Amino acid sequence: MKVPVVAYRIGGTPEGIVHGKTGFLVRKGDLKSFADRLKELLTDGKKRKAMGEEGRMFVQKKFSLEAFADRHEQYYATILSHSRNVEHSELR
Repeated sequence: MKVPVVAYRIGGTPEGIVHGKTGFLVRKGDLKSFADRLKELLTDGKKRKAMGEEGRMFVQKKFSLEAFADRHEQYYATILSHSRNVEHSELR
């Protein structure tokens, strides 16, 4: 789905939403801001579509299985690199 999100800025929510680009984050309990942002998206189809597209690309880039595998590969490469550096320094 290519739908922008309006959510409260709590917990891990900000990790999945880029404010103003893939959706909107509002202060917890701020119902007026929440409603204002929803209204903004409902009345501005061009913005809604653009943010939805951007959100879809963001999720694919950051949360896809491929992205997950790439991050793990980088993580393990870093660990192995540090491990080799430690082994070489111990040999000196």
